[in-house]
Amino acid sequence: AASSFVQLFAAADSPSAALLAQFASGLAIMLLWPIAIYRARRYRLTRTLWRGIRFGQDGSTLDYARIFAGRGLLTLLSLGLAYPAMRVAMHAYEMRNTRFGQGKFAFTGAYNAIFANWLAVWASLVGGAIITFLLPSEIGPVAGLLAVIVSAIFYVRYRTAEIQIFVGGTSFQGISFASNPRFL
Repeated sequence: AASSFVQLFAAADSPSAALLAQFASGLAIMLLWPIAIYRARRYRLTRTLWRGIRFGQDGSTLDYARIFAGRGLLTLLSLGLAYPAMRVAMHAYEMRNTRFGQGKFAFTGAYNAIFANWLAVWASLVGGAIITFLLPSEIGPVAGLLAVIVSAIFYVRYRTAEIQIFVGGTSFQGISFASNPRFL
């Protein structure tokens, strides 16, 4: 069936068929991406020992892919505003299905604490895009470059806060973890 699908688009000479084939292959890659991430994490954990005790990854790869697809669609529909909720949901699934020996990890983090940081990234990108297109052609590209630089700085701040939430929300049999990375 897959080979006939490829042959269908390979035989078509129209640009719309080529565009549809590109869209289909891009969608397939996006759906396979979380499966590869989860399987790779499972592979690494099952081959990691600490003092003779093995780590492990339980849970369904397809459930992880469903979380990615569902939250990814929500992120797309919200124009990127739901991205922190997607990241927290995916990390929560990973941690709740990670084990060390017979013990399981737990995760209680929430995206509320990092949403303001993400909003700064989002606003700088959207604002930069709007300003770039509204300004005259001499100033627009410079304003766009400045917006990208500001967004990158805000993104580093967001990722720093995300790491704090991910580590601080993780526990193992009642033992909690802490991390205090600093942004500048």
